[in-house]
Amino acid sequence: MGTLDVCPFIPVQNVTMEECVTCANLFAERLSDILNVPGHLYGKAAHIEERRSLPSVRSGEYEALAEKVCPDFTE
Repeated sequence: MGTLDVCPFIPVQNVTMEECVTCANLFAERLSDILNVPGHLYGKAAHIEERRSLPSVRSGEYEALAEKVCPDFTE
């Protein structure tokens, strides 16, 4: 079993947060399509309010993830 915990998209130079959010969505969608894994977005890219905070997403650890949230992108 493997997992990618976090892949941050952060504006560093000549990039806006909105562009980073777009990149995060495209990345999560492609990852889901290509590898057949669910994608969960958080922070500014979150599709629902409960996922704005990474600690709230991680509460209950991996075992509780399936019960707490449905993925933004699915296989």
